[in-house]
Amino acid sequence: MNLLNAIQKMKLWQLWTACITVSVFFTELIVSGMELLLTNEITKVDLITGLVAAVFACSGVVAIIHYFLVQLTASKFRAEAELATIIEAEPECVKLVDANGSLLKMNRAGLAMIEADSLSQILGFSVLPIILPSYRKAFKSLTQRVFAGESGNLEFEIKGLKGGHAWLDTHAVPLRDADGHITAMLAVTRNITERKLADQALQHSELLLKATVNSTDEGLLVVAENGQVLSANKRFAELWCIPEELIESGDDERLLAHVLEQLNDPEQFIAEVKRLYNSDEEARDILYFKDGRVFSRFSRGLVINGQRARIWCFKDITATTQAQASLAEREEIFRAIVTQANEAITLIDPQDFRIIEFNDFACEGLGYSREEFAQLAVTDFQAEFDLEGLKEHFPMIAGAAVNNFETYHRSKDGSITQVVVSYRVIELRQRRFVVAIWHDITERKKTEQSLLHFGRLFEMSFNEIYLFDADSLQFLQVSRGALLNLGYSATEMAQMSVFSIKPLLNQDAFTKLTAPLHSGEMDFQEFITLHQRKDGSTYPVEVRWQLMPGNPPVYLSIIQDIS
Repeated sequence: MNLLNAIQKMKLWQLWTACITVSVFFTELIVSGMELLLTNEITKVDLITGLVAAVFACSGVVAIIHYFLVQLTASKFRAEAELATIIEAEPECVKLVDANGSLLKMNRAGLAMIEADSLSQILGFSVLPIILPSYRKAFKSLTQRVFAGESGNLEFEIKGLKGGHAWLDTHAVPLRDADGHITAMLAVTRNITERKLADQALQHSELLLKATVNSTDEGLLVVAENGQVLSANKRFAELWCIPEELIESGDDERLLAHVLEQLNDPEQFIAEVKRLYNSDEEARDILYFKDGRVFSRFSRGLVINGQRARIWCFKDITATTQAQASLAEREEIFRAIVTQANEAITLIDPQDFRIIEFNDFACEGLGYSREEFAQLAVTDFQAEFDLEGLKEHFPMIAGAAVNNFETYHRSKDGSITQVVVSYRVIELRQRRFVVAIWHDITERKKTEQSLLHFGRLFEMSFNEIYLFDADSLQFLQVSRGALLNLGYSATEMAQMSVFSIKPLLNQDAFTKLTAPLHSGEMDFQEFITLHQRKDGSTYPVEVRWQLMPGNPPVYLSIIQDIS
């Protein structure tokens, strides 16, 4: 191979001279040998003849060798041209770099990769400046290893000549000459920017997912069909008080043993776990702990990389459960209060004034059953307003103060009762409702009318009639006749007590006289005493006292002048 390479490197005249020399030497040797063998002498003619024969022989040999060399060279040039064409068409970057990192050769794909317009723009320049600083040391190391006879790979980032960024993956091997000497580093480089960006996006997504999973309020556990723990977030370990080394062991049996110790009903828990491991169904239930905690549990079957698995989601609902229990208890108490109240309590839709909710007193007071009353609207028992009148008369402003008014209701039997209604507009679940409470004031109105009539008679009577407080004994109301007889004004009498006009009466005597009234032994007390006028004069009177129950209780005193 070395001889062939040496011949290929010779010029034609050098090849011809070498062939003449060799041919003359061997021809003369042969001719002289034969002549000497036949005649035992060598003449000049023999030498000339041998020389001529050698020249002709050499010329033929040179012609033949030259022909084959021309064909071989042409074949070599064709192969090199084909190889150059293939390299130029290669979609990956193919380049030759010397031991200092300077570029010796690069195809079109490589020029495009580093944003070079032509090979002359970068030929002979070092490739290190376009490699980001953090990768230059590694690239130098790769170059040194290749020139030491090794091959290698390297992923690195570059900043192109026009500022573009790219991730590259290069595979480098030593390029040797005919003598086996390493002359350059041959590197094939691929642009892996899209893959790197995809990897970074995936890594970011995984980190985001992991952060999200670890920040959720639920404890998450994923277990394979064979019992291997595939994943568990931090909240799961926190909820179940599981040591980190137990989580990392991935042993589902040990995890179950740790969990079961904390539950009120471990048998039911493990039975449900085993049942679900043999099923693809979703399941929800509630777990109760010995320490009073309450968890909700949700589970669903999964398929991960062709392997069946199951995810378990646990959430601490202790506070919610306690709040719901407390709310249910309060609702029960409030419902009992409302149901047993001696006033009608209703919840009304302000759009059509239909009854939404009500207590027993509301329906019973009007003579309806609960089923009948539930079908009614306010207009069915309102004796004073129709629907338009109700909407016009009552302002439906949410949060407004409590409004009170008196109106009339019609009972199922047609009778009319007078009621006082207190109502307020409230908002529930973004809807407005009216809370209305009413009670029957028919008898109270009758009593008020009687009292009004009595009051008028009381004020106009010429007899002495007194009302005074049972505790303070101060006068509350005094008849006209008493004022005329005593000589005091109504304002003056309001500042006086029963002892102010009865000089013979003291506290002990008063207590003795009224004791039977307070005990219920007597309905009234009668006795004779003296009254003292404003001018100091006195006159005998007959007194009739009666204790009037109420809040507060009062005494009614009727006086007869017996002078």
